[in-house]
Amino acid sequence: MKFSEIKNRAVVDLNTAQKIGNLESLVVKPGSPEVVGLKVKAGGIFTSAEVIPISQLQSIGQDAITVSHLEAATTPDKSQNPMHDLPDLSSIIGHQVVTQSGKLIGDVDDVSIDPITLAITGFVVSQSGLFTKKHQFPITSDLNFGAKIIIMPDALATQLGLGQ
Repeated sequence: MKFSEIKNRAVVDLNTAQKIGNLESLVVKPGSPEVVGLKVKAGGIFTSAEVIPISQLQSIGQDAITVSHLEAATTPDKSQNPMHDLPDLSSIIGHQVVTQSGKLIGDVDDVSIDPITLAITGFVVSQSGLFTKKHQFPITSDLNFGAKIIIMPDALATQLGLGQ
């Protein structure tokens, strides 16, 4: 499943039977592909997004994502919820992917996620040019995440047919 397929999907609290908002992004652990929270926008231009811990995720359905929302644990006040300061997928989309030997593979266009746990399983990279090509590659422990660049091992690039 791709992140773009669930972005803006309704997020519903099973405890209150209320819609909390729409999924804006997934919050990730810095320097890691681990998803630690759901960034949910309640609506309105001037409202801030709320971050719900991934531990409260119940299900990812065709039309809605259900959570067992514990209000006290997910206050929108940034000073009381450290997850608000963590990066989210919107900060990864657009990263350049470069091999260890310095070849530009392209830009992250989308993220592959596990349909049950929302764990990041890979990236979709667009290669610019006359005909835009998209490549998908898995998350490996050899990837190195920087502020704007992801470094891919040369061996993985060669295995995917993206080598020299």
